[in-house]
Amino acid sequence: MNLFQEPLPAGWKNLKEHIPFKLLIGIACMIYWAIPYFTLNHHDFPHYHSLPETWFDQAPILPWTILVYLSIFFLCTLGLQLHPSRESIIRYWKSVVITYAIAFTIFALFPTKMARAVTPEMSPFLESAFAFTRTVDEPTNCFPSLHLGNCFLVVFAYRQYRIGWVFLIWSILIGASVLTTAQHMFWDIPGGIAIAAIGTFLAEKYWEPNRPHKTEKQ
Repeated sequence: MNLFQEPLPAGWKNLKEHIPFKLLIGIACMIYWAIPYFTLNHHDFPHYHSLPETWFDQAPILPWTILVYLSIFFLCTLGLQLHPSRESIIRYWKSVVITYAIAFTIFALFPTKMARAVTPEMSPFLESAFAFTRTVDEPTNCFPSLHLGNCFLVVFAYRQYRIGWVFLIWSILIGASVLTTAQHMFWDIPGGIAIAAIGTFLAEKYWEPNRPHKTEKQ
């Protein structure tokens, strides 16, 4: 497979295709993410682990990057809406199911917690965005970063298409923002990318019962 080289079939016209099905999958993803995530996020475990700090964890807080951090909702929505077929949507859903299952298992068996840096002075709008994010999302469920996991599920889904470059660069910026908003530590980032890669690999290789079996060369 050539990475990021093929044109996306039908391009932006995909936004008008399979709308009810995409809406259904989107709602399913939100429910499957929200219930286990926030249950574990607000559960008081008797012991939390902490990961070693790196140079990257000394990054200063840049208030405006909270907007980059929250742009994940637009990235994931666009990623779902641009799928060219029902088959690719189902494949994406399966990768989500596996990736989330891995993440939730780690959150439960290896709970992590981080100390958040104090935010500097900022505009009321950005302050509200920070306050909302930090109130809803406790500084637990850190490793692996499901924020990055979600981003790279989209990147891997479009890795053969040129538009995949857009999702990759966007995801890298979001990856930087999790540090400049003090929402994650560095090691959470490769952890999130890794579970997305595993989820995508397993969904494509082992969980496609309707995929035709390969035949011998003619």
